[in-house]
Amino acid sequence: MLQADPEKYYHVFTAGKFPYYNWENGKWDTFEILPEYVDGVAACYDATVHKAPVWIGHPFSGAEALAWVAKVKSDNGKLFNSFDYIDQELIDAIQKKKYQYVSTEFH
Repeated sequence: MLQADPEKYYHVFTAGKFPYYNWENGKWDTFEILPEYVDGVAACYDATVHKAPVWIGHPFSGAEALAWVAKVKSDNGKLFNSFDYIDQELIDAIQKKKYQYVSTEFH
């Protein structure tokens, strides 16, 4: 992994309304994430408690971390991450435009 600049931030999420499939009623629905929620995520992130991993794939797929989130901040309903380390594999995939979108998972 390469040392990253933990003072450089990247936009990873924006508050808003999002579609999801409701398996209980078999229909598409929407849910909303408010800007205040994004602010709360940023305020609560503490890398000394647990650093968030960055991987390619879906949660619990067994994928290895390709980067680690150093810091999180919010601004007008947008969430930004900085990173401590980034694996060359992730840098190469992004530069080759293998992935167009970021998907953020909250716990």
